[in-house]
Amino acid sequence: MPPGRRNAHADFDPADPIHHPLLPRYRRGRAMFGMLLVLAESQRELIIAGIRNGVAAARARGRTSRS
Repeated sequence: MPPGRRNAHADFDPADPIHHPLLPRYRRGRAMFGMLLVLAESQRELIIAGIRNGVAAARARGRTSRS
């Protein structure tokens, strides 16, 4: 490691709940990644629904993907 830089987890104390790193090997990290996964899946579903609605609206106006 370059001089002046230290490992962020060198002083990690597993009993300290405030400074617990969000790593998937720890319970809080898994919980956080699980919540982020739920948000990402919801966002994906909203994007897909918007695209499908846009395609349906374009078809209703007589527009197609072919030139």
